[in-house]
Amino acid sequence: FKIDYFWQSNESLKALVDQIPDLIAVRRGPRHIIEFVNHAFMKASGKSESELLGKSIADVFPGLLGTIEKELADQVLSSGVPFVADA
Repeated sequence: FKIDYFWQSNESLKALVDQIPDLIAVRRGPRHIIEFVNHAFMKASGKSESELLGKSIADVFPGLLGTIEKELADQVLSSGVPFVADA
């Protein structure tokens, strides 16, 4: 399943998700390559889609992936079970 193809072939879904005010970034693989970000994520990060897509979180935001966050992201990747933080 290629998520980049999914987003490209589902423009109406992409447009809908892009309007969600929460920050959304879809990442793939152990390097956490960014495959999709919504408008809110781009606005909060101060980066354009071209500065984000196809790059790893660690490359785009050096120092952001601390040990705990990386372990959680790796756990989600390996288990398929999403992590939901309590507010």
